[in-house]
Amino acid sequence: MRLLLDELCPPGIAEALRARGHDVVSLHDPSHAHLRGRPDTDVLTAAAQEGRAVVTDNARHFLPIHRDLVALGRTGHGLVLFSNHSFPRHRPDAFVRTMVRTLDRLLATDGAEPDARIVWLSADD
Repeated sequence: MRLLLDELCPPGIAEALRARGHDVVSLHDPSHAHLRGRPDTDVLTAAAQEGRAVVTDNARHFLPIHRDLVALGRTGHGLVLFSNHSFPRHRPDAFVRTMVRTLDRLLATDGAEPDARIVWLSADD
């Protein structure tokens, strides 16, 4: 699985996951900065074109867009969702450590084949 982290995820998460050998990019990376501030549809479409799942806590916006794309046969490559309740951002260092640990586990156990599934993360994963 390849990931695109939305702009709410600090850049340190992508950096730490790349250091562990994972194919992860962030909207904070210069290569993807053009997507910052763009509509969620653009972010999800760009991720799908790159064969990446979007990591976000913005389920309210991304889930309907994802479902619409799937219904149109443009399946994309999925969503990896988390909530501020499970991964509170008020402690940035702990948030980054927990997200890196959880995403590292997901990436280490997930197959490389892209698909349109939705994964809900739990800090206990």
